[in-house]
Amino acid sequence: MKTNKELIWIRAQKNSPSDETLLVSRVLARSGEVIREGDVLAEVEGAKSVFEIESPARGFVYFYVKEGDVLRINEVLAVVSSEPLFEQPKKPKTEDLSAIKSTGVGVFGDLRLTDRAREFAIRVSLDKEELHKAFENKRITDKEVKRFFTSNFEAREFKHQEPARILFLGGGRGARIAYHNLDQSLKAKVVGLLDDQRNSIEEEGVPLLGGLSRESLRRTIEDYRVDGILISISKSMDLRRVFLNTAREFDLKLVSVVSKQAFVSDDSILGEGLIAPESSRIGSRATVGDNVFLSAFVNIEHDCVVGDNTTFGPGVFLSGGVIIGKNCVLGSNIAIEPNLLIGEGSVIASGVTVTQDVDRTTIVKTESVNKQRPISSY
Repeated sequence: MKTNKELIWIRAQKNSPSDETLLVSRVLARSGEVIREGDVLAEVEGAKSVFEIESPARGFVYFYVKEGDVLRINEVLAVVSSEPLFEQPKKPKTEDLSAIKSTGVGVFGDLRLTDRAREFAIRVSLDKEELHKAFENKRITDKEVKRFFTSNFEAREFKHQEPARILFLGGGRGARIAYHNLDQSLKAKVVGLLDDQRNSIEEEGVPLLGGLSRESLRRTIEDYRVDGILISISKSMDLRRVFLNTAREFDLKLVSVVSKQAFVSDDSILGEGLIAPESSRIGSRATVGDNVFLSAFVNIEHDCVVGDNTTFGPGVFLSGGVIIGKNCVLGSNIAIEPNLLIGEGSVIASGVTVTQDVDRTTIVKTESVNKQRPISSY
């Protein structure tokens, strides 16, 4: 006698109008387990909040996701069956046509991107011709396409051997922070510093060898046989970009400085030339480009992506899944809500809470609400 099994499909639903995808942060039951109506099956993270998905009925639950997965709206998360299943049913296709289009099927032609890689490429509008050139005849994962987005693909592979002679570019406070977080073995290899005015590490025995110019760098590379540079300029984005490109042109190693008191997740992907002082944090599956400068108490949460040549002031908090384009400047005490996109070349002023996507080359400002009263004199 054939038994009829009632199946109830549980799909990802929006919790706010800005939700485009949902991150599965926790799965609270096991496939095949008996659950009751109203039991919490999973916690998911939308654009503005974390919320729970409950079972609509009693039965046996079977999941199609795991923790860390990203779901499109209306995509199947689980199924509840009135009776136990010996074989998990095939997941039905999403009924939301707009969700199917959002995956970009056909947009990249015969390029073999994984689902996550395709979604990310569409989200940040990556050039399909450049992707074809970079990943010809290769199946592309989300890690690879994120690394492509964060950095110049053709020049992102630097020398892996430790540099014999290191040159600092920039002599301000950033140089002092970087120098004091260097390992002793690397400190011994610093030949000097380039800056137009300052030398904050002169007392450490590091000489000033010239000004901050491309020609000065070229001469110093030749005279001192420099094969690695540390870009400790934190304020001038134009200079940081110039010297990053120059480093690639001369095939120089970009030296990274990561404090022992910083937290960097084992499964994050880091570019060259990262400066991460104590109390900074880079979370799980985060991807960071080349020549990125972090200040104290910067938190880059899970699955964030940070492009080349971006600087962070103290106390910047990126919630999960935030994407920052190249050449961005973030001031102090900034909060960016989950899964937002900050366009390339944008500037975010101190004290801002970012709640929606920011277009390319946008300046986001805020006015202080803590204006001081004049002090009365007696």
